[in-house]
Parts: sequence; structure tokens; C-alpha cells
Amino acid sequence: MLKVSSFLGLVLCALFLKTQSSVTLDQDPVFATVIAKQIRYPPQAIDAKVDTRSVIYTQFRIDSTGHIQDIKTLNPIATDYGFDQQIKQGLRHLPPLKPAYQGEYMLPVRFVSAHSKGETKGDMLPSSLATDEALRVGYASHVLLTERRIQASIPMLRK
Repeated sequence: MLKVSSFLGLVLCALFLKTQSSVTLDQDPVFATVIAKQIRYPPQAIDAKVDTRSVIYTQFRIDSTGHIQDIKTLNPIATDYGFDQQIKQGLRHLPPLKPAYQGEYMLPVRFVSAHSKGETKGDMLPSSLATDEALRVGYASHVLLTERRIQASIPMLRK
């Protein structure tokens, strides 16, 4: 017969495990911190004053040991300027994550530029909701993560 204290211990353990497993990759502090520190506006794009208005979607898989695998850009744009390479490099710098995150993911990243007058062109960009929805259909087995914004200061071009 199960004692009350043992039963209570099992219930508390189950609640703890449920709480731990309900944290998503988007909420993982290691993932968020590393992505924010490692993905940068490509220097060659800053030098060339390239201002992309697109969201770059990168897919990847987390294996059963928490390692990032199979990183691929779904919509490469301005590849000469290294936008997609910055995302891939940032993902490669992630330490092993929790095995509970095992699965396939899509990471949307929007590179925006703040010009010398203080305005951020990215704030005026249309939402990527239509693209997000199309990707949800095309990659139904993937988890679509929250869009990340990477900002750079690019001097305004004089006309």
C-alpha cells in the first residue's frame, strides 16, 4: 500500500517534470542568449550599405542528444552579403540543448538597419504573417520559432 508521503512525492515529481517539459525552445534562456549574441548584421552588408527587407527562414533539427543538425536556409537572399551564413554560424555556436527539444524547427530572422537619423526601417516592414502561414503548411512537421530581429546602423546614402 502506498503511503501518503510517497504519493505526495510522486505527485510533486510529476508536476516538476511537467513544468520542465512545458518550456519551449523559444523560452530557453541559453537558446535566446546565444542567438542574440552570435547572429550579427554581416559586416560586408554594412560596408555595401545593403538593407534587406526580407525575413530569412532557416530550418534545423535538434537530435536526441540536444545537438543542432541539418541547418539549411529555406529562402536564401542576398547570399553574397552573408545574411544566411550569419544565421548558420549562430546556430552552430549553440551548446547542446535539452534533449526534450528534439525535433525540427524554422527560425525566421529579419535583418534591419537603423539610419543615422534614428529611424529604423525595419519598423515599417510589412508583417511576415503570409510567409509564416505558407511555411506552416509546407513544413507542417517543423516548429516555427519567434522572429528574431538583428539590427545594424548603416549610414544613409546621399542622393
